[in-house]
Amino acid sequence: MIMTTNLNIREKLNRLVAEGKSGVLALFDAADSAAGYDYIVYLHSLDMVYVVDSISEASGYFDSTDTHSLNRWVASFADRENAISLNDIGEDEQIFLNSVTNDLLWHMTHEWELDEDEQDADVHLTVSDCPDADFTLGFADTLECDIKMFRDLMTSGGDFSVCGVKVGAYQVGDDDEKSYYFVECYDEIFTDEDTNESLTVERHRIILELNDWRTLYAKARTYLWQNYRQYRWIDSGFYKTDIVS
Repeated sequence: MIMTTNLNIREKLNRLVAEGKSGVLALFDAADSAAGYDYIVYLHSLDMVYVVDSISEASGYFDSTDTHSLNRWVASFADRENAISLNDIGEDEQIFLNSVTNDLLWHMTHEWELDEDEQDADVHLTVSDCPDADFTLGFADTLECDIKMFRDLMTSGGDFSVCGVKVGAYQVGDDDEKSYYFVECYDEIFTDEDTNESLTVERHRIILELNDWRTLYAKARTYLWQNYRQYRWIDSGFYKTDIVS
């Protein structure tokens, strides 16, 4: 029988953070839950701990450095006698973590506290259709790698094409206060009044403005899924993102 204690959950988390890896901190049999098990998982690409607990009928996520939240959740899981491993349920770790990441991103899509700061009142996610776990922004074929590459692009700011549409991700501000933007690019015809010459000018329409890049990724992914998902496959293969310099 697998025993899970406060100490080994914290030890696993510290080790995974230090190694830059995602992993399962604890897994428990839970026949009453939708998935059939509860878990505490660390997702390195988001630097978050995600918890699903059917006994308290709650789930939550928090930064890996949030010791208060970690202590509270660990206390509710520690010393349970129904701990299991992924081998016990026949789950591949990478497939499991990708599915868990998709579930977490879906929860993050429902964060609406900054909706009043969105620039376009017509842009709202219906959040009625969860993206498939294999749907990415095209940077990689797993969510973890896709998230990492999205953050790298956003740090320097740049446009990319995915799902047949050109979009962009940018961060603005200093270390004390940053804002993160997801934009959709479109062409506009500009006519010079003096020469009567017509020029095509690229414009950016702000879709999302948020203060957490991770929530930006989650919502941008859902926005693309709901609005352009029919273009996500080409010749039954993975749609590769084109980064626009």
